[in-house]
Amino acid sequence: MRGRLGVLVVAVAVLAAAPSARAGGGDPPPPPVSVTTDPDGMQHMHFVYGPLAAAPGQNLILAGPQSVATPPEDGYIVGFKPGLVGEDLQTPPPVEQVHMHHAVFLNLSRQDATRPELPERMFAFAEEKTQGRVPAPYGYPFKASDVLAINYMLHNETPDSRHVFITYDMDFVPAGTPLAAKMKPARPLWLDVENGKAYPVFDVLRGQRPRRPLHLRPSKGDWTVDHSGSLVVTAGHVHPGGLWTDLDLLRGDRRSHLFRSEAKYFDPNGAVSWDMAMTMTPPDWKVAVDKGDKLHVSATYDTTRASWYESMGIMLAFMVDDQDRAADPFGHRFATTGKPTHGELGEATHFGGTPTSLPDPAKAPAGGTVDSRVGIASFAYLPGDMSTLTQAGRADRARRPGPALRQPRRGRLGTAHGHGVPRAVHGGDRRVVPAGRRRGRLRLRRARVRAERLQRRQERGEWETAEEPRRGGPTPTSAASTRSCAARSASSGRARPPRPPRRGRARPRA
Repeated sequence: MRGRLGVLVVAVAVLAAAPSARAGGGDPPPPPVSVTTDPDGMQHMHFVYGPLAAAPGQNLILAGPQSVATPPEDGYIVGFKPGLVGEDLQTPPPVEQVHMHHAVFLNLSRQDATRPELPERMFAFAEEKTQGRVPAPYGYPFKASDVLAINYMLHNETPDSRHVFITYDMDFVPAGTPLAAKMKPARPLWLDVENGKAYPVFDVLRGQRPRRPLHLRPSKGDWTVDHSGSLVVTAGHVHPGGLWTDLDLLRGDRRSHLFRSEAKYFDPNGAVSWDMAMTMTPPDWKVAVDKGDKLHVSATYDTTRASWYESMGIMLAFMVDDQDRAADPFGHRFATTGKPTHGELGEATHFGGTPTSLPDPAKAPAGGTVDSRVGIASFAYLPGDMSTLTQAGRADRARRPGPALRQPRRGRLGTAHGHGVPRAVHGGDRRVVPAGRRRGRLRLRRARVRAERLQRRQERGEWETAEEPRRGGPTPTSAASTRSCAARSASSGRARPPRPPRRGRARPRA
């Protein structure tokens, strides 16, 4: 995790040079694509960011290098609507092909409220594309001199290179208008169960609590309120399998539940896809908070159907300085549920199940493992490259063999998103998922040695994979290969020496 944080720190350090460049006479950010103005002075701006190139199988966390288009004058941002479109700038790509894992809008000119070492995280969206709005008379104060950046993670699940664009619509109140004279500033609060991490994810394993959802409540996600004020809006973010996020207020020994942002699934199969929308607080929701209170966020995932790897639990709230007409969290009634921010999105309605020309994996011959290991060869995993697939759907065999991986005993997979292998073996992907610790590098070396040893044994024909594994038997190799190995050992007159005991203090027996 320390290595991942270092990746973000380096990226932020590079981007942080942008304010000084702007002050030194650098090029201003591009203007909005279109602007319409209401009679009261409210402006509706449409922006486009890109193009963003996504290599086959890409799942990298990136930032820049394009300049982020912003409003050309000072004012208040009161609405935000994100989107992702293809090269025609109109059609969203299907979620199962290309989707935005996350995109965070950063104001490099300010410090984040909950993590001051980071730039201010002002808005964000993921594949559910939650739309946000700060209720009147509040808004996010924006200055034309502010420098913005986008930290995003784009997934391309196809074998072809793709180009997409981020679109975002802003409702903006220019300074100097009669409407702006009535506005009050609101600041964003990024509340995260893994707050501070460059890649704030966690694994949710099936069956951790059978027939009950897993409720995560890590204390490291708590934030202490720095001065009294009020919360005026919040909404959550989860991944497929997520049910809701909860925001609680802790004051001494007392706890008040402030809001639950639920994932409303349109998918008829339930909580298994991105076909969903998150609920947001009602427009009249306003809850007072005092200095010293703790804001506590948690995420709930369903573990009865599947495991959900690299999940998230985030709530973005906006806080104002006044407590006028705000509900007392311990003395008043207020809404703790809301409505979805949008309806069903067409790009998320492709559920699959239709016939294809690809072979049916259920009819393929059964395979096996060697000593509880899975041999992986000819797989390019930097950065998730699928470009070497042949027309038959197999990887190009000209590449060097990859590592052989031992199945984790408890099924816990620390993965670069979607790879499904331990972090330590991603040696070629250190910029994204570094091994980091010495222990991880040692595992990486051992994995490479095992891979080379297994490859040599395979080339010499010392083992064969059984066509059908035997029931109840722990040995995955065939009987013929076992006999051939035993015969070679007997003919050579050498017996395998016993394995020496491990060094260190012996564990006491139970």
